[in-house]
Amino acid sequence: MGERAYIIRREGKKWKAIYSHWGAGHIERGLRDIIRKWQDYISKTIAGETPEPFDAFEELEELINDIWNNEVGNGEEITTVERPSDFIVWDDITIEAWVIYEPSKFIAIYSPAIVLDGKTGVLMTLEKPLLNRMENKEIVRVIQMFLNAMHIAKYVAYGIKKNLITPETAQKIFWYYVSHEGYDTKMPHNVHLIIERPPQQVLDVLDRKINLLLY
Repeated sequence: MGERAYIIRREGKKWKAIYSHWGAGHIERGLRDIIRKWQDYISKTIAGETPEPFDAFEELEELINDIWNNEVGNGEEITTVERPSDFIVWDDITIEAWVIYEPSKFIAIYSPAIVLDGKTGVLMTLEKPLLNRMENKEIVRVIQMFLNAMHIAKYVAYGIKKNLITPETAQKIFWYYVSHEGYDTKMPHNVHLIIERPPQQVLDVLDRKINLLLY
């Protein structure tokens, strides 16, 4: 992941967007820090210590809000957006991260593979955990998958570009490696390989027309 990012945040019934020149780098480092905090939390729990309360979704929210507030303080322009999925330029490799954020409810991050063109990338989607929904360990696992997927996507993007593999084969390769050889069945619902443009159902999730189904 590079540095440039856009954050698209819901405020009431409207979507607002702000540019962050260093945002993508902050996001990647922040995601890795969330994983580190979770590992520290588990280590202290196993050792019989009492760790500080940990909420992976709230940690990610804090990261996004910190970037937003920093850019507001820098005087970056805030743009009104009709639909997040239309604001994202899916084939733009100059923006390394697109964040869609509905406070206390939903977070999505799209990262283009940045190989030759911007027609392939990785999308992560997360709902705020509710009763019988995702736990901290599941959110952290999705974050780990997303970071891994960003690297795998570069290889399949190259294969697609050079006509070495079909998009269908690319999806199978992506699934196999990102899901730890197919063992993690939750991955398809939260981490997606995007080729050209997401399917309509995924676009509807990003625009908050339908909620993400978590199993």
